[in-house]
Amino acid sequence: MKILLNKVLLVATLICAALSGIFTSCVEPQTTVVPKLEVTVSDTKQTSAEISILAENIQSIAYVVEKEALESPLPAVIYMSGTTLEPKKEDKIVLTDLEAETDYFVYFAAKTTSGEFYDKTPVVPFTTKPYEFTELVNLLETYYDGFKIHLAMPESV
Repeated sequence: MKILLNKVLLVATLICAALSGIFTSCVEPQTTVVPKLEVTVSDTKQTSAEISILAENIQSIAYVVEKEALESPLPAVIYMSGTTLEPKKEDKIVLTDLEAETDYFVYFAAKTTSGEFYDKTPVVPFTTKPYEFTELVNLLETYYDGFKIHLAMPESV
């Protein structure tokens, strides 16, 4: 009787294993989610720049603005010292308080929807436009408590 009971248990175990194999093989394989991050400069002015962002399967983005080229900054360092945002699929950021006719480099890091760092660290170089003075007095910037102007002076008086 004991041998018969062991055989029944063995057969039942084999049937359960076969059925579980059938049901798990019917499950569709998960598709791999590929993150994508594209950044481009869409406009530059004397003291500002606009950067367009295309982000797919990206949870958050961090960026830093530098006047010098850096050698492969780590994403964790960019997150720690930069500005962080949660992008839409298509987004824009506006950088202000820049200097005219100056080279800048914007370094980006991103975290994917799975919480891991994005495998690329895009960099966007650009140069702000120079001031173009055509009038005797040019208003450059306004502030809450003042303004910045340029006066054209003759070479000799």
